[in-house]
Amino acid sequence: MRSRRLAVTALTLLALVNQVAAQPAHPDFSGTWIEDEAARKTTFPTTPGGGARAMTAAPSDTVVKQTPATVTIERSFMSIVVRHVYNLNGTDSVNHNGANTMTTKSTWEGQKLVTGIKPGE
Repeated sequence: MRSRRLAVTALTLLALVNQVAAQPAHPDFSGTWIEDEAARKTTFPTTPGGGARAMTAAPSDTVVKQTPATVTIERSFMSIVVRHVYNLNGTDSVNHNGANTMTTKSTWEGQKLVTGIKPGE
């Protein structure tokens, strides 16, 4: 009886180990993403009285490419591709887009990717 219980326990553990081993180490965000504007929680203030207006364009898709070392996010705006590359090993990622420079640091916390903007940016 005891050996039978041990065998069942061993088979159960083996099945669990196989399930865990089959899961990717981290999620893969690769693909083309389309924003659901209705779900947006941030709104930008408008200028009362018809003051200066921002240039707007049709929403564009966001393309995400991921390797074990980086996540690259690309978005087109008026025939210009804005690209941000994030290092996934905790080192600084410095992205220059026109006159803007943004330094971030990205790390994995379990299955969650956490990215923060470096102070002073």
